[in-house]
Amino acid sequence: ERATSVQALVGATPWVGLDTTFAIFNTRITQPVFYVTDLSSGVAGYRNTAPTGTRGLEVTGRAALTANLGLRGFYVFSTPAGQNRVALLAVPGRADLLLAFPAHTLSLGADASAGAHWRFNLNLRLTSERAGFSSLDRAGVPKAATFQPLALVDAAVSYQNLITRGLDASVALMNSL
Repeated sequence: ERATSVQALVGATPWVGLDTTFAIFNTRITQPVFYVTDLSSGVAGYRNTAPTGTRGLEVTGRAALTANLGLRGFYVFSTPAGQNRVALLAVPGRADLLLAFPAHTLSLGADASAGAHWRFNLNLRLTSERAGFSSLDRAGVPKAATFQPLALVDAAVSYQNLITRGLDASVALMNSL
């Protein structure tokens, strides 16, 4: 598998404590590796396939509100843009989507610290609808489906520099909601 990505990126700091970036990208993957299972035999294995890729944009922003509180945001739009030749990723009737990948993702988060060691992190991730397969028909052929937009929450608490500098202990709740 070989990936080539070309990006054009512009960043700005409109005022102290606020960093923003805007990027456009084109990513091409030749001979991507997929793990597949033959539904009729149950045999599974890795397989190289035809080229695929995506094209899109990313917008990010980070704001330091105080020394102990920061906010961040991240938006990604991506589309196959005619680059997908992998049947496993093709969405019937939707050349603008790849199977299982949302076209839009928005992530909003906050970081806070308390004292010299405690860090708290909260993240909300929203995705647009995704195409996938929900079940098999009577002949064993996967049925295409559209999955609703998704909202996920991640929360974590960390104690930094436990016993020695650089050793952190964290507990997290991921992909909940």
